[in-house]
Amino acid sequence: GGEGGLGDLAASGFGDTSWAGGFEAGATAPAEAVSALLSMTGWVALASVAVAVVWTALAAGVAARARGSRPAFVPSYREAFRRSPVMLVAGVVAVLIAFAVTSVIGLVVVFAVVVAAAVAGNASFGPVAAMAAATVLMAPAAGWFMSSTFGVLPAVVVEGLGPFGALRRSFRLARGARFRIFGVLCIAWIMLTLPGLAFEFVAYGLWDFIADNPGAATSAGKYWLVSIGSLAIGAVTTPLLVSCMMMLYYDRRVRGEGYDLEAAADSIGADSSVA
Repeated sequence: GGEGGLGDLAASGFGDTSWAGGFEAGATAPAEAVSALLSMTGWVALASVAVAVVWTALAAGVAARARGSRPAFVPSYREAFRRSPVMLVAGVVAVLIAFAVTSVIGLVVVFAVVVAAAVAGNASFGPVAAMAAATVLMAPAAGWFMSSTFGVLPAVVVEGLGPFGALRRSFRLARGARFRIFGVLCIAWIMLTLPGLAFEFVAYGLWDFIADNPGAATSAGKYWLVSIGSLAIGAVTTPLLVSCMMMLYYDRRVRGEGYDLEAAADSIGADSSVA
C-alpha cells in the first residue's frame, strides 16, 4: 500500500480519463470544469483515506512489536480503522497550518522585496527577486514543519491522542533534534519515491516502445500497468518510511523521557504479577 500506486489509480480514474475533459485546452464549459474538479477531488479523498488506513495499520504493527507482542494483520487493521479518522483530521490540520505559515512567510517576503526593489529604482526586477527569496525562505520552513510533525502518527497510534494533542506531542518530541529527524525522513522519503519513479519511467518508456501509436493519449492499460507496479513497490517501501517514523518516535522518548526504563519497569511489574 504505497502512495504512488494509489495516487496513480486516483489520477487515472481507474482507466476512465474522461473526467479530465474539463481541464483540456478546448473545454470551457463551467459545468464540465466543476464536474471534473468534483471527480478528481473524490478520487484524491478516497486515496487519502486508503493511505491513512494502511499507514495506521503499519504503525500499529510496529507498536505491537515494540510492546513485545507479535504483529498480526487483523488486530493491526482493527486498530487502523479505529484510529485512521483521527489521523486524517490531524493530517488535514497539519496541512492547513503549513499552508497558512508558508503563505504568510511568502506574502511578507514578496511584499518586502518588491517594495525594496521599487525604492531602489528597479521595480521590474522586484517580482522575480521576490519569488526567488520566498522560495529560498519557505524551503527551510517546510523542512522545519515536516520534522516537527514526524510524531503525529505514532502519537495517535501509541498514545491514543486526538488530532491537536498528537500535533502538540510531536512538536515537543522534535524539540532539539529537528535536523537529525529531517535527515532521517529525507533519506526514507528518497527510498520511498525513487523505486516508484524509476518503475514509472521504465514502464512508460516500454509501453511507448511497443505501442502502435506512442503519441496517442494515455490508455487505460498504461495507467493500470503503472498503478499496479507502483502499488507492489509501495508495499515494500512504505513500511520502511512508517518504521522510520516509529523508530524516531521511540528514540525521542528514550532520550527525553527514559521510555526504555519505563518499559522495563512495566515488564518487571507484569512478570511479578504473573508470578
